[in-house]
Amino acid sequence: MPTADQNGLPYATFQFAASDGFATSALHTLTFIVRPVNDAPVAVDDFYPVAMAAQQRTQPTALFTIPVLENDYDVD
Repeated sequence: MPTADQNGLPYATFQFAASDGFATSALHTLTFIVRPVNDAPVAVDDFYPVAMAAQQRTQPTALFTIPVLENDYDVD
């Protein structure tokens, strides 16, 4: 079983032959290919408390930069 985000060609290969006790088949190779998948991005809720001065409560003019992507990621 591949681990998370592991993929590739070939992932695993083995050879085998079949026999019914009287005859044996030719040797065959079985190759497993694990194809990559696009994992969903992970977004985490953000909370930023902001203290406002008394005069800004009636006339808000403050601008804030909030780094909302700092705790979000997409492994692909």
